[in-house]
Amino acid sequence: MSDSTESSRDGAGESVTTDRVASVQERASSIVQSVGRVAFGDRLGLTLFLGAVLWCGALWRVGIFIQDTVTVANALANVADGHLAILESPYALTLGEQPGLVEVDGQAYGRNYGHVLLALPLLWLLEAGSALVAPKLLLAGAWSLGLVAFAGQVGRLTGREQIAAVGSVGALLVFVGNVLSVTALPEGVLALVALQLSTIFAAAFVAVVLYRLIGRFHGDRMGVVAGVAVVVATPVGFWATIPKRHVVTAAAAVVALYCFAVSRDRTDRRGTLSRACSYGVLGLLTTVHPFEAFFLFAVLAPVDLVTAPENSLRSLLLVGLLFAISMLPFVTLNTLISGNPLESPRIISGAGSGLETSLSPDGGGDGGGSGGTQTPADDGGTRTPVPEGETQMPAGSDGNGSSDGGSGVDGTPGTDTGGNGPLSGLVATFVSLLAFAGSLVGFVGDWIGESLDVLGQHERLYHIFVRGGSIPSLTNSVNNAEAIELTLLESFPLAAALIWLPVAVIRGLRERVVGAGITTTRRQTDLLAAGFAIVFALIYLPKLPLHSQITVRYILPVMPLLLYGVARCSFVHRAVADSPGWLLGSYLITVFVGGAVLTATLALADPAIGEAMQLHALVGLGAALVAVVVVSTWPLHDDIRVVAVGLALPAGVTTVFLLLAKIEYFSYRVPSDDNPAVFVLDVVRVLSELLPVIPA
Repeated sequence: MSDSTESSRDGAGESVTTDRVASVQERASSIVQSVGRVAFGDRLGLTLFLGAVLWCGALWRVGIFIQDTVTVANALANVADGHLAILESPYALTLGEQPGLVEVDGQAYGRNYGHVLLALPLLWLLEAGSALVAPKLLLAGAWSLGLVAFAGQVGRLTGREQIAAVGSVGALLVFVGNVLSVTALPEGVLALVALQLSTIFAAAFVAVVLYRLIGRFHGDRMGVVAGVAVVVATPVGFWATIPKRHVVTAAAAVVALYCFAVSRDRTDRRGTLSRACSYGVLGLLTTVHPFEAFFLFAVLAPVDLVTAPENSLRSLLLVGLLFAISMLPFVTLNTLISGNPLESPRIISGAGSGLETSLSPDGGGDGGGSGGTQTPADDGGTRTPVPEGETQMPAGSDGNGSSDGGSGVDGTPGTDTGGNGPLSGLVATFVSLLAFAGSLVGFVGDWIGESLDVLGQHERLYHIFVRGGSIPSLTNSVNNAEAIELTLLESFPLAAALIWLPVAVIRGLRERVVGAGITTTRRQTDLLAAGFAIVFALIYLPKLPLHSQITVRYILPVMPLLLYGVARCSFVHRAVADSPGWLLGSYLITVFVGGAVLTATLALADPAIGEAMQLHALVGLGAALVAVVVVSTWPLHDDIRVVAVGLALPAGVTTVFLLLAKIEYFSYRVPSDDNPAVFVLDVVRVLSELLPVIPA
């Protein structure tokens, strides 16, 4: 065979190999793009996600802010080692330091394995990266790379490539600054870091989903404003780095709302799949908190069935199938831990179980202190997690302490059917399900009754939603006698713009009379958002006000829904479309000038933490009052520039609060370390040390 022939065959072989490599790369690129479209929608959504992560990451301190985090962090560390039970406690020396801990057959378990599973892949990634780079430099480097990616995306979107260059230089300077001032993370905190990172990503996805939802109705610019506002102008930005369930629930609620909106616009397979996904998200939420998932489902189901484009058997079967699949993690975890698929870790205890605790809003141990102090949970630590004022009732009991054969902790039915065959097993299961359903109805009725009773307690509602101050029941030893709690309006003054809501409702009713209204996708989505917000706030009224809520965190998931309501108002659309310069300029002036004035005032006054928080409360109420006046008088002056200023002021006030609260006011506890401020970015730590607002 000639050399030329062999050369020709070699060339052909190389060509085939090159084509195969190109084909694989093309498929991989296509998969990545598909995943990106599902997660972020478009390049703008990705850019918003990166920006939200950078914002939250800049204010991130690694540590335990509320003692309840200890239990979840220990559960994650043990799951990463291959076991559900908590065999080792790297974040607490004793079991008494772990609120919400439960016991089954002599083994200790956590209560929130949904959040654990969400953070587990992040822990694996951190462990892999930390094998090559020190964890602190890994996080700082990731933040700087995120800034490079963000600047690159902004450059592409605006057509100004120099933005990418400026962003890269800025990222390099920040990284060098972190290297020069670096302080090492304590040993063995990667599980805690993974938990915090998971809630940061959840908060960023809240921003992305709001952008896509509002953008669907009012255009990309309005969507971006809503997405940015949810992390800089609401307490979501405060809780993003604190690994509690609240941000995760907020993400689930807005994702369900978005999927619902998509399903209203389409009657094809994609519409049906989106409809099913709205249920699937809530099914997955049961592994995090079944109480909240249940009530969100109780709102979604009737609104969906009434407003669905069609309720064919095929679509309902798909919805039911996907919902059943989404419940598998909940059922599987319950079975592995308790032996009973209906008995979640939140209700297990050595003494028995109760339906009330299964669905209780806090599981009896969701309080805890702030500022890094090891304070007891709402129920006093590791006691059986029963809500305050509730009497524990075994599942299947008649309410008087006698059992009618409900399921035990080991999941075996207690009903004697007179045999051990398959039929007797089915009968026992059916009886147990009936008992569970009866107890569920009783619990829901009692809880809603308590919630409705609170509606008649005007002073209590005032302290929850309007003005807190020194409430005697809250300024106790748990918070070191400091009035650190803010109401919804004090911490989220932009919500005052909803004063326009009655006008919007009247206009909606008028549209309904003329034949539109509830038949449109927007109105149907509004209805679901309002239902979510009202019911979610209602079910937590019996628990509020409560210490260590800071910004009424129990109803944090309501705040993105309220922001959705603000973004749907017509005057907001006009301000964003006609006066973006006034809106952005007023916001920046409030943040930089107003923030400087407030910081200087605090530095001169040398306040305690409670005094500083109450100053923010008064400033927030003042900004809310401005928004009320501007919005309510808008039809009279009809000056959209005034409206823009009235919206920017409360948003900027909240941003200032987030900045000072995250880097100045509160300390964090880190296991085996006395440093109260373990910042991910050491350049922020240096800035914090230069701002002696609150005395150490």
